[in-house]
Amino acid sequence: MSYDIMVIDRHERFVKVKDFEAWYDKTTQWDEPLDYNDPSHATQRLQAWYEKMRETVPPMNGPYANEDNPDIAVDYSIARDAIYVAMSWEHAKEQRVTAWRLAMQLGLAFFDISDTSCVYYPDGWKLLCTEKQKQIEEAEEEYNKSVKHLVNIFIVCFLLLCLLCITYFTGSKELNTIQIVVTLITLAIFGVDVWLLSAAKKKRDKRLAEIENEGEK
Repeated sequence: MSYDIMVIDRHERFVKVKDFEAWYDKTTQWDEPLDYNDPSHATQRLQAWYEKMRETVPPMNGPYANEDNPDIAVDYSIARDAIYVAMSWEHAKEQRVTAWRLAMQLGLAFFDISDTSCVYYPDGWKLLCTEKQKQIEEAEEEYNKSVKHLVNIFIVCFLLLCLLCITYFTGSKELNTIQIVVTLITLAIFGVDVWLLSAAKKKRDKRLAEIENEGEK
């Protein structure tokens, strides 16, 4: 079993685990019509990283394979916007540090697959790619969707109440039966909306607590 890392060169950083997983799963299918041992199709920064990396961490395959040092050679799989590296655990500590240092110098993201499961960016941003983090994001996303929907209802109710007030003060200042009914219904919907917002927050907090407890088991 190998110690695996990946360096990534993309214009947009990943901020959600599900987006990263979708890209990662597609990339690691290795089904594009490419020679994954040849760095020539990779981005310029990835090629620069590979050139510096292979000076001390030689590839075991491809046009630059080094048969003189088989013990320290690693398996590079080179895609267009990422390079996957499988190295032996015996030399992983030193080789990982070299890979990370070069990635940060060249402005590349570094995914520590076998250890922290975290994607590190040169500016300090990092994305924790764990199942727990994914569940947290899903809970937050569900909550945000609920809030967006309920806020829209809140705005409609507020505008309707404003319209009723304008009608009242610009008219005879007497509310007819229809206006009274509409006002009461609007206020009722407004109250239910506020209650649902509170309920959605409690549901989100409860789910986050459950995720946290599951992680501690």
